[in-house]
Amino acid sequence: MEEPLTIEQGPQPGELTLTGDLDLGTSGLLETAIDGLRAGGVTDVVLNTAGITFVDSRGLRSMLVALQGGSITLRRPSAQLLRLIDLTGLQEHLPVVE
Repeated sequence: MEEPLTIEQGPQPGELTLTGDLDLGTSGLLETAIDGLRAGGVTDVVLNTAGITFVDSRGLRSMLVALQGGSITLRRPSAQLLRLIDLTGLQEHLPVVE
């Protein structure tokens, strides 16, 4: 069952808290949120992904596109997201913090 993606401003500037599915149908929401941060001068974005329940290739692509304007760091990714990053060899581009 699909869960809609919600995005909220995190406790730190440049931090977004994501909850739900990040996929073809919702990845545009993440791209828009990151574009808004970049327009405000934020170059280092932290995505708290602890609440993400599913990520497909389009969701992963939205994170990679966001790298063009600065850095993306993932906070508390799920085992599924870590596996996706590992399988695609993107560990150097999408660092993880706890």
